Amino acid sequence: MIRDNRVAIDNVYCADFETTSSPNLEKDGCVRVYIWTLIRVSDRKKWFGYNLDSFLARIRAVKAKICYFHNLKFDGNFILYRLLELNEPLELCAPNGSWFYLKWKGIEFRDSLKKIKLSVAQIAMLLNIPHKIDVRDDNGKFPWEYYIPENYIAPMEQVEYCLRDSEIIAEFISREWKDGRTRLTTSAEAYHNAKNSIPKFRLLFPKIEPEIDEFVRQSYKGGVCALNEKFANRDIDNIYG
Repeated sequence: MIRDNRVAIDNVYCADFETTSSPNLEKDGCVRVYIWTLIRVSDRKKWFGYNLDSFLARIRAVKAKICYFHNLKFDGNFILYRLLELNEPLELCAPNGSWFYLKWKGIEFRDSLKKIKLSVAQIAMLLNIPHKIDVRDDNGKFPWEYYIPENYIAPMEQVEYCLRDSEIIAEFISREWKDGRTRLTTSAEAYHNAKNSIPKFRLLFPKIEPEIDEFVRQSYKGGVCALNEKFANRDIDNIYG
């Protein structure tokens, strides 16, 4: 895994794919990326294209080190299968099917969903920034609900829809990195904060032998801790007293 403190913000990007769906699967026997967008977090410079190979070429050309997708397990599968087709060396960290990162040619694709358990629309609301545009047609259907032929060039309205996802995540990542929250997951952030805020942390939580660590980790399943708003400003004694 890439060490965050060795990566400049100019080398951090956010990306998104629009992909074909069941009509293409039924007719062609496969689905594919038909729009991709890429945004540099530092200055919001944008790129877009219409097939996966051009995305892979572009992300190498811009010298990306870290690239976030919101739900890497979905978008990353398209990258993974293409790299396997090309017989490219890669590193995938996906224990028990939970994707953390996919590394290829010095680029680490990460999952921003591991940093915030909200949808892209909810993140926009949280950050108080514009939401995504609506690209449904008069029948209430999205473009990918129709068959999309090979070499289809999507209109800019559809490209902008994809770009907006990338822009929202780029704004979130920008704020995270500005505040020093550059680690892979919220759990890693919490652990880092605990080490730096709890006096004599290593005395209370000493390092254990690797074989013991491996054994006890089998009981760890992860999860999400959240504060109930109705208790947010109340004294502990009043809650349990």
